[in-house]
Amino acid sequence: MKKTFTLIAALCVAASAWAADIVLDLSKPVIPETLNFGDNEYINETYDETYEWFEFPPFLLKHLDGEDSSWGGYYWDGFTICKSSYNATGGLEHQWSNMAGGGVNVTADGVSVDPEKPYVIAFWSWFYEDPSLTIMFDDGNAYDVKGMYINNTPYAYYCCAEGNSFARPLNQEGDYFKVIAHGVHEDDSESTIEFELCGFHNGQFSGITDWTWWDMSELGKVVKIYFTMESTDTGDYGMNTPAYFAMDQLTVTTPDPAYYVAGGFNNWGALEITEEGATFDVVEDPADVESKEFKIKTPTADGGWNWLGGIDNNNVGYFEVTEGMMTAGTEIELYANDEAVPNYANFRLPGSGNYTITLAKSAKGLYEGVKIVVKQNNTVPTAITDVTAKTVRSIHYVNVAGQMSSKPFDGVNIMVTTYTDGTKASAKVIK
Repeated sequence: MKKTFTLIAALCVAASAWAADIVLDLSKPVIPETLNFGDNEYINETYDETYEWFEFPPFLLKHLDGEDSSWGGYYWDGFTICKSSYNATGGLEHQWSNMAGGGVNVTADGVSVDPEKPYVIAFWSWFYEDPSLTIMFDDGNAYDVKGMYINNTPYAYYCCAEGNSFARPLNQEGDYFKVIAHGVHEDDSESTIEFELCGFHNGQFSGITDWTWWDMSELGKVVKIYFTMESTDTGDYGMNTPAYFAMDQLTVTTPDPAYYVAGGFNNWGALEITEEGATFDVVEDPADVESKEFKIKTPTADGGWNWLGGIDNNNVGYFEVTEGMMTAGTEIELYANDEAVPNYANFRLPGSGNYTITLAKSAKGLYEGVKIVVKQNNTVPTAITDVTAKTVRSIHYVNVAGQMSSKPFDGVNIMVTTYTDGTKASAKVIK
Protein backbone atom coordinates (compact mmCIF):
# COMPACT_ATOMS: atom_id res chain seq x y z
CA MET A 1 0.00 0.00 0.00
CA LYS A 2 1.45 3.34 -1.04
CA LYS A 3 2.01 5.90 1.70
CA THR A 4 0.81 9.44 1.01
CA PHE A 5 1.83 12.53 2.89
CA THR A 6 -0.52 14.69 4.89
CA LEU A 7 -1.65 17.89 3.22
CA ILE A 8 -2.26 20.62 5.73
CA ALA A 9 -4.38 23.50 4.50
CA ALA A 10 -2.78 26.77 5.47
CA LEU A 11 -3.82 30.37 5.12
CA CYS A 12 -1.25 32.66 3.54
CA VAL A 13 -1.07 36.02 5.22
CA ALA A 14 0.98 39.17 4.97
CA ALA A 15 4.30 39.26 6.75
CA SER A 16 5.12 41.25 9.84
CA ALA A 17 8.46 42.28 11.24
CA TRP A 18 8.98 38.98 13.05
CA ALA A 19 9.90 35.61 11.65
CA ALA A 20 10.00 32.16 13.19
CA ASP A 21 12.61 29.49 12.49
CA ILE A 22 11.29 26.04 11.62
CA VAL A 23 13.86 23.29 12.09
CA LEU A 24 13.66 19.79 10.63
CA ASP A 25 12.89 17.78 13.77
CA LEU A 26 13.55 14.06 13.39
CA SER A 27 11.98 13.37 16.78
CA LYS A 28 8.52 14.14 15.36
CA PRO A 29 7.94 11.82 12.38
CA VAL A 30 4.56 11.50 10.68
CA ILE A 31 5.63 9.15 7.88
CA PRO A 32 6.80 6.71 9.08
CA GLU A 33 4.96 7.10 12.36
CA THR A 34 8.01 6.03 14.37
CA LEU A 35 11.71 5.66 13.60
CA ASN A 36 12.86 2.08 14.11
CA PHE A 37 16.53 1.37 13.49
CA GLY A 38 18.04 -1.96 12.46
CA ASP A 39 21.46 -3.42 13.21
CA ASN A 40 23.16 -1.07 10.72
CA GLU A 41 21.46 1.86 12.45
CA TYR A 42 19.40 3.09 9.54
CA ILE A 43 15.60 3.11 9.66
CA ASN A 44 13.81 -0.06 8.60
CA GLU A 45 11.96 1.77 5.79
CA THR A 46 15.18 2.59 3.92
CA TYR A 47 14.62 -0.18 1.35
CA ASP A 48 10.81 -0.08 1.51
CA GLU A 49 9.61 1.31 -1.83
CA THR A 50 6.10 1.97 -0.50
CA TYR A 51 7.61 5.02 1.20
CA GLU A 52 8.14 7.59 -1.53
CA TRP A 53 8.34 10.43 1.00
CA PHE A 54 9.28 10.75 4.64
CA GLU A 55 7.37 13.45 6.50
CA PHE A 56 8.50 15.55 9.43
CA PRO A 57 6.03 18.45 9.25
CA PRO A 58 6.25 20.70 7.41
CA PHE A 59 9.16 18.97 5.63
CA LEU A 60 8.76 16.19 3.06
CA LEU A 61 11.93 14.28 2.19
CA LYS A 62 12.01 12.34 -1.08
CA HIS A 63 12.82 8.66 -0.81
CA LEU A 64 12.42 5.83 -3.30
CA ASP A 65 10.57 6.41 -6.53
CA GLY A 66 7.72 3.93 -6.19
CA GLU A 67 7.15 0.36 -7.34
CA ASP A 68 10.28 -1.67 -8.19
CA SER A 69 12.55 1.27 -7.31
CA SER A 70 14.35 -0.75 -4.62
CA TRP A 71 15.27 -3.48 -7.11
CA GLY A 72 13.92 -6.18 -4.87
CA GLY A 73 15.20 -4.61 -1.66
CA TYR A 74 18.82 -4.18 -2.77
CA TYR A 75 18.83 -0.48 -3.64
CA TRP A 76 17.81 2.84 -2.10
CA ASP A 77 18.23 6.51 -2.93
CA GLY A 78 17.00 9.89 -1.80
CA PHE A 79 17.02 10.56 1.93
CA THR A 80 17.03 8.18 4.88
CA ILE A 81 17.51 8.54 8.62
CA CYS A 82 20.52 7.09 10.44
CA LYS A 83 22.14 7.22 13.86
CA SER A 84 25.47 5.45 13.46
CA SER A 85 28.41 6.98 15.33
CA TYR A 86 31.05 5.11 13.27
CA ASN A 87 33.56 7.32 11.40
CA ALA A 88 36.86 5.41 11.22
CA THR A 89 37.09 3.95 7.71
CA GLY A 90 35.05 4.33 4.62
CA GLY A 91 33.78 1.31 2.73
CA LEU A 92 30.27 0.99 1.30
CA GLU A 93 29.12 -0.55 4.57
CA HIS A 94 29.68 2.86 6.16
CA GLN A 95 27.37 4.80 3.90
CA TRP A 96 25.13 5.15 6.98
CA SER A 97 27.52 7.28 9.04
CA ASN A 98 28.90 10.80 9.18
CA MET A 99 32.41 11.95 10.00
CA ALA A 100 31.38 13.72 13.22
CA GLY A 101 30.11 10.51 14.79
CA GLY A 102 26.54 11.50 15.67
CA GLY A 103 23.79 14.05 15.25
CA VAL A 104 23.91 17.79 15.87
CA ASN A 105 23.01 18.97 19.34
CA VAL A 106 22.44 22.73 19.61
CA THR A 107 22.17 24.28 23.06
CA ALA A 108 22.76 27.66 24.64
CA ASP A 109 26.37 26.54 25.19
CA GLY A 110 26.97 25.92 21.48
CA VAL A 111 26.98 23.03 19.00
CA SER A 112 28.05 19.54 20.01
CA VAL A 113 27.74 16.00 18.68
CA ASP A 114 25.35 13.47 20.22
CA PRO A 115 26.22 9.87 19.21
CA GLU A 116 22.67 8.76 20.02
CA LYS A 117 20.91 11.41 17.97
CA PRO A 118 19.69 10.58 14.45
CA TYR A 119 20.47 12.63 11.36
CA VAL A 120 19.81 12.49 7.60
CA ILE A 121 21.90 10.67 5.01
CA ALA A 122 21.43 11.77 1.38
CA PHE A 123 22.26 9.60 -1.63
CA TRP A 124 21.99 11.33 -5.00
CA SER A 125 20.97 9.32 -8.05
CA TRP A 126 21.90 11.43 -11.05
CA PHE A 127 20.24 9.21 -13.64
CA TYR A 128 16.63 9.89 -12.56
CA GLU A 129 14.64 12.49 -14.48
CA ASP A 130 13.10 13.81 -11.26
CA PRO A 131 15.68 14.86 -8.65
CA SER A 132 16.10 12.13 -6.05
CA LEU A 133 17.13 14.57 -3.33
CA THR A 134 14.02 16.75 -3.17
CA ILE A 135 12.53 18.47 -0.15
CA MET A 136 9.04 19.92 -0.25
CA PHE A 137 6.59 21.34 2.31
CA ASP A 138 3.43 19.52 3.33
CA ASP A 139 1.37 22.72 3.67
CA GLY A 140 2.04 23.94 0.12
CA ASN A 141 3.52 27.21 1.38
CA ALA A 142 6.75 28.93 0.41
CA TYR A 143 9.50 29.36 3.00
CA ASP A 144 12.68 31.39 3.24
CA VAL A 145 15.63 29.04 3.47
CA LYS A 146 18.04 29.75 6.32
CA GLY A 147 20.52 26.85 6.17
CA MET A 148 21.50 23.47 7.60
CA TYR A 149 24.40 21.53 9.06
CA ILE A 150 26.27 19.41 6.52
CA ASN A 151 29.02 16.80 6.74
CA ASN A 152 30.76 14.04 4.80
CA THR A 153 29.94 10.38 5.15
CA PRO A 154 32.97 8.13 5.83
CA TYR A 155 32.32 6.33 2.53
CA ALA A 156 32.59 9.52 0.47
CA TYR A 157 35.31 11.16 2.57
CA TYR A 158 37.80 8.28 2.53
CA CYS A 159 37.14 7.67 -1.15
CA CYS A 160 38.03 11.30 -1.88
CA ALA A 161 41.12 11.05 0.34
CA GLU A 162 42.39 7.62 -0.66
CA GLY A 163 40.35 6.36 -3.63
CA ASN A 164 38.90 2.88 -4.09
CA SER A 165 38.24 0.39 -6.88
CA PHE A 166 35.64 2.66 -8.45
CA ALA A 167 37.02 6.14 -7.94
CA ARG A 168 40.39 7.85 -7.80
CA PRO A 169 41.48 10.05 -4.90
CA LEU A 170 41.08 13.79 -5.30
CA ASN A 171 44.81 14.52 -5.59
CA GLN A 172 44.99 16.76 -8.63
CA GLU A 173 45.07 20.53 -8.34
CA GLY A 174 41.56 21.93 -8.53
CA ASP A 175 39.80 18.65 -7.71
CA TYR A 176 36.51 19.00 -5.86
CA PHE A 177 33.49 17.12 -4.56
CA LYS A 178 30.51 19.36 -3.88
CA VAL A 179 26.81 19.63 -3.22
CA ILE A 180 24.61 22.04 -5.16
CA ALA A 181 21.35 23.25 -3.60
CA HIS A 182 18.61 24.37 -5.97
CA GLY A 183 15.80 26.55 -4.65
CA VAL A 184 12.59 26.47 -6.69
CA HIS A 185 10.52 29.63 -6.31
CA GLU A 186 6.78 30.16 -6.62
CA ASP A 187 7.17 31.27 -10.26
CA ASP A 188 9.21 28.09 -11.07
CA SER A 189 12.44 30.06 -11.37
CA GLU A 190 15.50 28.67 -9.58
CA SER A 191 18.48 29.88 -7.64
CA THR A 192 21.51 27.78 -6.67
CA ILE A 193 24.35 27.74 -4.16
CA GLU A 194 27.26 25.31 -3.73
CA PHE A 195 29.12 23.68 -0.86
CA GLU A 196 32.45 21.90 -1.27
CA LEU A 197 32.73 18.73 0.80
CA CYS A 198 36.25 17.76 -0.29
CA GLY A 199 38.88 19.29 -2.54
CA PHE A 200 42.53 19.50 -3.53
CA HIS A 201 43.84 23.04 -3.58
CA ASN A 202 47.32 24.54 -3.31
CA GLY A 203 48.81 21.07 -3.33
CA GLN A 204 46.80 19.81 -0.37
CA PHE A 205 43.71 17.65 0.15
CA SER A 206 41.05 18.82 2.59
CA GLY A 207 37.55 17.74 3.49
CA ILE A 208 35.08 18.56 6.23
CA THR A 209 34.84 16.14 9.14
CA ASP A 210 32.76 18.22 11.54
CA TRP A 211 29.18 19.35 11.28
CA THR A 212 29.45 22.65 9.39
CA TRP A 213 26.71 25.26 9.10
CA TRP A 214 25.80 25.95 5.48
CA ASP A 215 24.18 29.36 5.06
CA MET A 216 21.59 28.80 2.33
CA SER A 217 19.79 32.12 2.62
CA GLU A 218 20.76 33.11 -0.93
CA LEU A 219 18.14 30.64 -2.17
CA GLY A 220 15.44 33.02 -0.93
CA LYS A 221 11.81 32.00 -0.61
CA VAL A 222 11.16 28.58 -2.10
CA VAL A 223 8.43 26.00 -2.51
CA LYS A 224 10.97 23.23 -3.03
CA ILE A 225 14.66 22.47 -2.55
CA TYR A 226 16.57 19.80 -4.40
CA PHE A 227 20.22 18.81 -4.33
CA THR A 228 22.61 17.63 -7.00
CA MET A 229 26.29 16.74 -6.69
CA GLU A 230 29.45 17.21 -8.74
CA SER A 231 32.96 15.80 -8.68
CA THR A 232 35.99 16.24 -10.90
CA ASP A 233 36.25 12.44 -10.87
CA THR A 234 33.60 11.74 -13.49
CA GLY A 235 33.44 8.97 -16.10
CA ASP A 236 31.23 7.79 -18.93
CA TYR A 237 28.53 6.75 -16.48
CA GLY A 238 28.55 9.87 -14.35
CA MET A 239 30.28 10.77 -11.11
CA ASN A 240 32.69 8.16 -9.74
CA THR A 241 32.93 9.68 -6.27
CA PRO A 242 30.24 8.17 -3.99
CA ALA A 243 27.29 10.57 -4.10
CA TYR A 244 26.59 10.83 -0.37
CA PHE A 245 26.44 13.56 2.23
CA ALA A 246 24.99 13.95 5.73
CA MET A 247 22.71 16.76 6.84
CA ASP A 248 20.95 17.83 10.01
CA GLN A 249 18.70 20.60 11.31
CA LEU A 250 17.60 22.05 7.99
CA THR A 251 16.10 25.40 8.94
CA VAL A 252 13.62 27.58 7.08
CA THR A 253 11.97 30.78 8.17
CA THR A 254 8.32 31.67 8.00
CA PRO A 255 7.04 35.18 8.64
CA ASP A 256 4.31 35.48 11.23
CA PRO A 257 1.03 37.07 10.17
CA ALA A 258 0.70 40.82 10.41
CA TYR A 259 -1.60 41.63 13.32
CA TYR A 260 -3.73 44.73 13.73
CA VAL A 261 -5.82 46.04 16.60
CA ALA A 262 -9.20 47.50 15.65
CA GLY A 263 -12.07 48.66 17.79
CA GLY A 264 -14.81 51.12 18.47
CA PHE A 265 -12.24 53.68 19.57
CA ASN A 266 -10.99 54.02 15.96
CA ASN A 267 -14.15 53.15 14.06
CA TRP A 268 -12.83 49.58 13.62
CA GLY A 269 -9.91 50.74 11.52
CA ALA A 270 -6.61 48.84 11.44
CA LEU A 271 -3.71 49.87 13.66
CA GLU A 272 -0.70 47.61 13.09
CA ILE A 273 0.91 45.91 16.07
CA THR A 274 4.62 46.36 15.44
CA GLU A 275 7.43 45.04 17.61
CA GLU A 276 6.92 48.08 19.84
CA GLY A 277 3.20 47.37 19.99
CA ALA A 278 0.21 49.52 19.08
CA THR A 279 -0.62 52.46 21.36
CA PHE A 280 -3.97 54.24 21.17
CA ASP A 281 -6.39 56.39 23.14
CA VAL A 282 -9.82 55.19 24.19
CA VAL A 283 -12.53 57.75 24.96
CA GLU A 284 -15.46 55.89 26.43
CA ASP A 285 -18.88 56.81 25.12
CA PRO A 286 -21.61 55.68 27.54
CA ALA A 287 -24.06 55.53 24.65
CA ASP A 288 -21.82 53.24 22.64
CA VAL A 289 -20.26 50.32 24.51
CA GLU A 290 -18.15 49.46 21.46
CA SER A 291 -16.15 52.64 22.05
CA LYS A 292 -14.01 50.60 24.50
CA GLU A 293 -14.06 47.22 22.75
CA PHE A 294 -11.56 45.73 20.32
CA LYS A 295 -10.52 42.66 18.40
CA ILE A 296 -7.31 41.71 16.64
CA LYS A 297 -7.40 41.06 12.92
CA THR A 298 -4.94 39.71 10.39
CA PRO A 299 -5.17 39.91 6.58
CA THR A 300 -6.05 36.86 4.51
CA ALA A 301 -4.68 35.87 1.13
CA ASP A 302 -7.89 36.90 -0.64
CA GLY A 303 -7.68 40.47 0.59
CA GLY A 304 -10.11 40.04 3.47
CA TRP A 305 -9.62 39.86 7.20
CA ASN A 306 -9.64 37.14 9.80
CA TRP A 307 -10.94 38.49 13.09
CA LEU A 308 -9.53 37.23 16.37
CA GLY A 309 -11.00 37.63 19.82
CA GLY A 310 -10.99 36.09 23.27
CA ILE A 311 -12.97 33.37 24.98
CA ASP A 312 -16.11 34.58 26.69
CA ASN A 313 -15.94 32.31 29.72
CA ASN A 314 -18.69 34.20 31.55
CA ASN A 315 -21.18 34.07 28.68
CA VAL A 316 -21.69 37.82 28.76
CA GLY A 317 -20.84 38.45 25.11
CA TYR A 318 -17.37 39.86 25.61
CA PHE A 319 -14.03 39.19 27.30
CA GLU A 320 -13.50 41.72 30.04
CA VAL A 321 -10.05 43.21 30.50
CA THR A 322 -10.06 44.40 34.09
CA GLU A 323 -7.94 47.06 35.74
CA GLY A 324 -6.23 44.45 37.90
CA MET A 325 -5.21 42.41 34.88
CA MET A 326 -3.25 45.32 33.49
CA THR A 327 -1.17 46.32 36.50
CA ALA A 328 1.98 45.06 34.79
CA GLY A 329 0.46 43.92 31.50
CA THR A 330 -1.60 40.77 31.07
CA GLU A 331 -1.42 38.03 28.44
CA ILE A 332 -4.69 37.25 26.68
CA GLU A 333 -5.07 34.39 24.25
CA LEU A 334 -6.55 34.96 20.80
CA TYR A 335 -8.88 32.67 18.90
CA ALA A 336 -10.12 32.64 15.34
CA ASN A 337 -13.80 33.26 14.70
CA ASP A 338 -14.75 29.63 14.27
CA GLU A 339 -17.75 27.46 15.08
CA ALA A 340 -15.44 25.35 17.21
CA VAL A 341 -15.04 28.36 19.53
CA PRO A 342 -18.64 29.38 20.23
CA ASN A 343 -17.75 31.86 22.96
CA TYR A 344 -15.40 33.89 20.80
CA ALA A 345 -15.96 37.56 21.74
CA ASN A 346 -14.70 41.11 21.65
CA PHE A 347 -12.28 42.32 24.30
CA ARG A 348 -13.76 45.05 26.50
CA LEU A 349 -11.36 47.55 28.07
CA PRO A 350 -12.06 49.21 31.44
CA GLY A 351 -12.81 52.56 29.86
CA SER A 352 -11.13 55.78 28.83
CA GLY A 353 -7.35 55.77 28.85
CA ASN A 354 -4.21 55.20 26.87
CA TYR A 355 -3.40 51.56 26.04
CA THR A 356 -0.59 49.61 24.43
CA ILE A 357 -1.07 46.16 22.92
CA THR A 358 1.92 43.98 22.06
CA LEU A 359 2.38 40.37 21.01
CA ALA A 360 3.84 37.86 23.44
CA LYS A 361 6.65 36.80 21.13
CA SER A 362 7.43 33.55 22.91
CA ALA A 363 3.94 32.29 22.25
CA LYS A 364 3.09 33.64 18.81
CA GLY A 365 1.68 31.30 16.20
CA LEU A 366 -1.02 31.18 13.56
CA TYR A 367 -4.27 32.44 15.06
CA GLU A 368 -5.13 29.98 17.84
CA GLY A 369 -2.62 30.22 20.64
CA VAL A 370 -1.41 33.69 19.70
CA LYS A 371 -1.12 35.81 22.82
CA ILE A 372 -1.36 39.55 23.23
CA VAL A 373 -0.33 41.71 26.16
CA VAL A 374 -2.65 44.56 27.07
CA LYS A 375 -1.26 47.33 29.23
CA GLN A 376 -2.86 50.56 30.41
CA ASN A 377 -0.39 53.41 30.42
CA ASN A 378 -0.12 56.23 32.94
CA THR A 379 -1.62 58.77 30.59
CA VAL A 380 -5.18 59.56 29.57
CA PRO A 381 -6.53 61.17 26.40
CA THR A 382 -6.47 64.95 26.59
CA ALA A 383 -10.05 65.04 25.38
CA ILE A 384 -11.45 63.79 28.71
CA THR A 385 -9.43 65.68 31.30
CA ASP A 386 -12.54 67.11 32.95
CA VAL A 387 -14.89 64.18 32.54
CA THR A 388 -14.27 62.74 36.00
CA ALA A 389 -16.02 65.70 37.67
CA LYS A 390 -19.26 65.33 35.71
CA THR A 391 -21.47 62.65 34.22
CA VAL A 392 -21.29 62.33 30.45
CA ARG A 393 -24.58 62.14 28.56
CA SER A 394 -23.27 61.92 25.00
CA ILE A 395 -20.21 62.43 22.79
CA HIS A 396 -20.19 63.34 19.12
CA TYR A 397 -17.50 64.28 16.61
CA VAL A 398 -17.34 67.03 13.99
CA ASN A 399 -14.80 66.96 11.16
CA VAL A 400 -13.28 69.90 9.30
CA ALA A 401 -16.13 69.77 6.75
CA GLY A 402 -18.69 70.29 9.49
CA GLN A 403 -20.04 66.74 9.35
CA MET A 404 -21.20 65.17 12.60
CA SER A 405 -20.95 61.55 13.74
CA SER A 406 -21.09 59.46 16.91
CA LYS A 407 -17.69 58.04 15.93
CA PRO A 408 -14.54 59.93 14.95
CA PHE A 409 -13.73 60.65 11.31
CA ASP A 410 -10.32 59.97 9.82
CA GLY A 411 -8.10 62.98 10.42
CA VAL A 412 -8.85 65.94 12.68
CA ASN A 413 -12.05 65.88 14.77
CA ILE A 414 -13.63 68.22 17.29
CA MET A 415 -15.02 66.00 20.04
CA VAL A 416 -18.05 67.56 21.70
CA THR A 417 -18.95 66.14 25.10
CA THR A 418 -22.40 66.90 26.55
CA TYR A 419 -22.92 66.40 30.30
CA THR A 420 -26.11 65.60 32.15
CA ASP A 421 -26.10 69.10 33.65
CA GLY A 422 -26.40 70.58 30.16
CA THR A 423 -22.86 71.88 29.86
CA LYS A 424 -20.57 70.99 26.97
CA ALA A 425 -16.86 70.66 26.40
CA SER A 426 -14.88 70.39 23.17
CA ALA A 427 -11.39 69.06 22.34
CA LYS A 428 -9.39 68.33 19.24
CA VAL A 429 -8.91 64.61 18.55
CA ILE A 430 -6.80 63.22 15.70
CA LYS A 431 -7.65 59.78 14.38
